Amino acid sequence: MSLREQIVAEFKASHDGQEPSGSYVRLIERHRVGELDAATPEAQRIQGDIDERNTVTAEALRRWFDLRHEGLPIRMPEVSRLEHDVRQERAAAR
Repeated sequence: MSLREQIVAEFKASHDGQEPSGSYVRLIERHRVGELDAATPEAQRIQGDIDERNTVTAEALRRWFDLRHEGLPIRMPEVSRLEHDVRQERAAAR
């Protein structure tokens, strides 16, 4: 049974058969990836997702600090908004 299937089964068991959201499953996968052998495709997929998210966050924050370095007196927006912008630009470039 894959980690994803385990997470879904555990959630259903404790929530009267309700399905967990995809974001919940991904969050728990990232938290529990250490339980897997790092050489498995499932662990590599989850680690790739973690790496991608970290890269997007780093790019978003780098852009913000570049703006601050230029002296623009703007408040910091939500990091999720900055990440969303980076993801949209990456999708458009594909």
